[in-house]
Amino acid sequence: MLEIKKEKEFVKKEGHKHTYIFYFILLLISILVTFPFYTGNFHAGNDFAFNYARVMSTISSLKDGQIIPQFDPHALSGFGYAWNEFYGPLPTYIISSMQSLVKSWPLSFALFNTICILISGILILIFSKEVLKGAAKSNWYGLLAFIIFAFSNSTYINLYYYANPSQPLALLFVILLFLGITKMFTKRSWGAFLLIGFSAAGLPLSHTVTTICAIPFNSTICSFFNNKKT
Repeated sequence: MLEIKKEKEFVKKEGHKHTYIFYFILLLISILVTFPFYTGNFHAGNDFAFNYARVMSTISSLKDGQIIPQFDPHALSGFGYAWNEFYGPLPTYIISSMQSLVKSWPLSFALFNTICILISGILILIFSKEVLKGAAKSNWYGLLAFIIFAFSNSTYINLYYYANPSQPLALLFVILLFLGITKMFTKRSWGAFLLIGFSAAGLPLSHTVTTICAIPFNSTICSFFNNKKT
């Protein structure tokens, strides 16, 4: 019994080592995907200036003591603009907090995107383990899924054409929501409900359209697990 216990502990320790290697690979891929943000050598679309101005407006409002900067009175020749109504304000708050640390808003913008892609990759890896029941090659399937996600056309459009910080954060919450739903049907733990609640709150605070688009996917995955259970 003691030998079996030691062998299980050894296998678990080796599994953690391999997982850390995969996390390091995810970090390298995340840096590679967002590297043009650090150099500034990329072609931006029409929404690029709007999204950067939205972040700058939030930073400026916070410096002026406006804790809830939903409205920029100086935009559009003094007519004002509701920066954070359609696009959720959460990403601009996070970038503003990072800017106070790194003292550079372009760098804080770049770091925000890198961190969002990295955390999404980690969640995809955890999600693949949950779905595949910890199968031997679940990390490899998770890595493959992340590569497809990170280098997909939609990811590049959102990162570089629109330069929209709301979209990467919203997709992170979508993956977190799927993970929470999966855990709820398989384990029924309080952690699963916390994941669902946290992601459901974060989605509308990040991006309204993505929140609406996620509803049918959530219904589909819930129906799948419900039918599988019954």
